[in-house]
Amino acid sequence: MKVAGQALALLEKIESEGGAVDLLAIVNSANASSYHDAVIKYATLALVLSWVVSVVDAYLLGTKKDMEDQGRVRRKETP
Repeated sequence: MKVAGQALALLEKIESEGGAVDLLAIVNSANASSYHDAVIKYATLALVLSWVVSVVDAYLLGTKKDMEDQGRVRRKETP
């Protein structure tokens, strides 16, 4: 649906400039636009997944560090 709207907008622009309508140029332009939309969508998904993995990793490392610190404190308290 979005591609069709972009193709119509391009067609109107070409007609308003008095140029010849080239169906192949319209299709290529619409396909390039949808390709860029897909790239942006997958790049955003990769960014979000990386962020989630980073949060989980930070939590696990923090938990491990807390456990190690608690172990050191307990060892110091016992004679």
